[in-house]
Amino acid sequence: MPAEQRKATRKVLKAKAILAMNGEEPVAVHTMDISVSGISIAVPHPLSAGQLGQVAFSIFFDGKAHKVNALVKVAHCVFGGDEFKAGFMFTKVDSAGAAAIAQYFQQP
Repeated sequence: MPAEQRKATRKVLKAKAILAMNGEEPVAVHTMDISVSGISIAVPHPLSAGQLGQVAFSIFFDGKAHKVNALVKVAHCVFGGDEFKAGFMFTKVDSAGAAAIAQYFQQP
C-alpha cells in the first residue's frame, strides 16, 4: 500500500461543487474531504495529474454557507467504484474562501 502523501490534516466535507478544468465545460461534482492545502472530489471522468482548473463550493458552519472559489491542480485520480476520486492541490484560493476553510477546521 502506498504511503500517505498528504501532509495537512483533512476533514470530511460533503458538498456540491462546480469543477471547471481548463479547456473543458464546467461539471457538477461533489466534494469528499478538504484540507488547508487541497480537496478531494468525486469526478465523472478520469483526470491527469498536473491538469489545472477551478472549483467553486460552499462550506456550511455557524448556520451559514461560506463560498469558496479556488484554482486547483490535479495531484492524482483513481477509479473508486462508480466514479473517479481526484485529489486536488489548491494553487490559489480567494481570501474569503481561505478564511472559511481555516474557520471550518476550528469547528467541532
